[in-house]
Amino acid sequence: ELIIEEHFFLFARKAWKEIAAKTGVSMKTLQAVQDEVSQLEPRPGLHFSYDEEHVYIEPDVTITVVQDHITFELNQRAFPDVEMNEGYFAMIQDQKRHEAYTYLKEKEQQYNWLVQALRQRKQTMTHVVREIISHQTDFFLTGKHKMKPLTMKRIAEILQVHESTVSRTVKGKMVQTPYGLMEMKQFFQAKLEGHSLEETSSYTVKTHIAELIQTENKKKPYSDQQIMTLLQQTFGIRVSRRTIAKYREQMNLPSSTLRKRYD
Repeated sequence: ELIIEEHFFLFARKAWKEIAAKTGVSMKTLQAVQDEVSQLEPRPGLHFSYDEEHVYIEPDVTITVVQDHITFELNQRAFPDVEMNEGYFAMIQDQKRHEAYTYLKEKEQQYNWLVQALRQRKQTMTHVVREIISHQTDFFLTGKHKMKPLTMKRIAEILQVHESTVSRTVKGKMVQTPYGLMEMKQFFQAKLEGHSLEETSSYTVKTHIAELIQTENKKKPYSDQQIMTLLQQTFGIRVSRRTIAKYREQMNLPSSTLRKRYD
């Protein structure tokens, strides 16, 4: 109660040495307090609210790997087929002089346009997924750390379509992969700036950073400088300390000071 009531903001940003100097409380005790506080509910009213309905994300594309063979399947519910009642086609032929003919003919044109648009959308998605698999084969076969640089512009050039077409195709689309559900846009990664290896993407570096932090000794967590050194020594990846900090913040990973444990 003393720590929360009188030193909450220092405690929240883990300025524990300052709290220890003011209160005489040991770092080990402060760690125990944090473990206790982390189990509490900051919004106790939520316990009295109605549970929200579970929302499940259904992938638009499923990519599977069986014995080093990569296959994919489009979710048919994401690319539905539409049909026009056959009876209306007969009415168009039989009632050319009827006032409804113009209306029916207009709807037939709209139907044909919609069928063509859906077919084109499905074909474009198929082509984009094939190119993603072609460029990111190592990712699917080897692991998440093998994501290569890839741009929508490059795919657009290969498919001979406008870059905006590729952008619209992948926007909001989800892909089920051997590593879990991913946004399709995650397969498009920029080349790591200033890095000598052409096949290294920012996604790859983020994956390595996350793995290093996950397996570190929490009593002696890696600093951004140490992560920079480990990336170079272990994976041959040269990036600046500032880049490490930027990527870590983008992944919502706290600094070494906030990750450190004192027990």
